[in-house]
Amino acid sequence: MNTEMMKILLIEDNLLQAQIIEKLLDLSRQVKFSVEVVTTAADGLRRLANESYALVLTDLYLPDSYGVDTLERVQAQAPDTPVVVLTNIDEEVVAVKSAEKGAQDYLVKSRLTSPILVRSIRFAVARHAIALETRRHYEARITQLESRLSRHS
Repeated sequence: MNTEMMKILLIEDNLLQAQIIEKLLDLSRQVKFSVEVVTTAADGLRRLANESYALVLTDLYLPDSYGVDTLERVQAQAPDTPVVVLTNIDEEVVAVKSAEKGAQDYLVKSRLTSPILVRSIRFAVARHAIALETRRHYEARITQLESRLSRHS
């Protein structure tokens, strides 16, 4: 069976929870994951500045970053990388705000299973790729139209 390899950055300050997440990912048969774990937003942002990842899994509540601000900081550093929020906070308000800010998914750690986590990651990567392609298409179209307008001016 041909399996794909996906490089993930996990920003999680609780190392036991990070190990659980890594174990859940190890159970996947469709995808193999290479997971790099950092425990602070600052360390995650440094990694994102120097390396590319297929996806970022991040807790929102870290020692140096709190709430949706964490998501926004990650996205600002790596706008072309999809982000899935992993949290212990099961609050619809935070989930909706995360989605509005661009999180591909919002998962509650206590409810995670391997199939749920893997499916979320795969869907997040696919949705993000479609969104990027759509954006590039529209940007190219706008450039074409601007070029035509400038020739006719």
